Amino acid sequence: MSKIWLTSDSTADLPDELYKEYDIEFVSSGITIGDNFYLDRVDITPEDIFHAVERLNIYPKTSAGLEEDFRKIFTTKAKGNDHVLHLSL
Repeated sequence: MSKIWLTSDSTADLPDELYKEYDIEFVSSGITIGDNFYLDRVDITPEDIFHAVERLNIYPKTSAGLEEDFRKIFTTKAKGNDHVLHLSL
């Protein structure tokens, strides 16, 4: 039987329980709010982002995850699995 490992980017916004239960790894998207850059779900929470929009009227800009994070997942961490299925925005 083939082993398939599921990955995503952080825009999937899956609950933490699903990431843990199914060993789903995610690559953090970049979030820029004002002059500050954050890695989604690492340096900033979805609640923090909503707060910036609702209360501060600041709209975030997003960017793809960092190249080295994708490389790490698709080369180092994927070993031992026959396939990797990556779901991305």
